[in-house]
Amino acid sequence: PTPQRLPTASPIAPPDSTFSREIGDNSADQVNDFAMGSDKGFALAGFTFPTSESKGALVKLSSNGTVEWQNSIDIDTSRFLGVTANTGGYATVATVAGANVVSSFSNTGTQRWSNQISASGLSLRAVREASGELFAVGSYNDGANTALIILKYTSTGNIILKKKITMPGSYGFVPEDLQATS
Repeated sequence: PTPQRLPTASPIAPPDSTFSREIGDNSADQVNDFAMGSDKGFALAGFTFPTSESKGALVKLSSNGTVEWQNSIDIDTSRFLGVTANTGGYATVATVAGANVVSSFSNTGTQRWSNQISASGLSLRAVREASGELFAVGSYNDGANTALIILKYTSTGNIILKKKITMPGSYGFVPEDLQATS
C-alpha cells in the first residue's frame, strides 16, 4: 500500500497583544493573582521588595495597560495574596504582620473597608465574589488537623458566616459552624 500524506498544518498565529507592560523594579517582585474589572482593566495583587522585607502591592491597569492607581501595605512582610473584581471595585486578601486582612477597594483605588483576623493557624489565600456576595477561603491548622475555612462578608466588611470543613478519615467533608472570635 502507498503511504498517505498527512495534510500540512498551517502555523498558529500568536494571539494579538494589545499591550506589554513591565511593572516593578526588582526581580523578586511577584504577582500572586489578578482580576479583570467591569472596565476591562486589571487589578494585580502581589508584593514588592523595596528593602529586604516584602511589602504588599495592589496595582490597577487600564484595558490598554496604563497604570491607573497603586496601593501598598507599608508594613514589612506584607503580601497581597488574592484579588477579585466585586461590585464597584475590587476585594483583596493579604497577610500583614502575620494577620489575615480582607479589604474592599473602589474602582478608583479608595479603600472602602478592611477586616483583620488574627488567629493562630489561620491562613486565608483567596477571595472571590459569587452572586454579589464576597467569600474568603483558606486553611486552618489546629496543630493536629488542617481544615478548609470559608468566610462570607457583608458589603461593609462584617463576617456573617464562618465554616470549617474537615475531612475525618474516609468519611468525607464535615461542615462545622465556627463561633466569632474577638
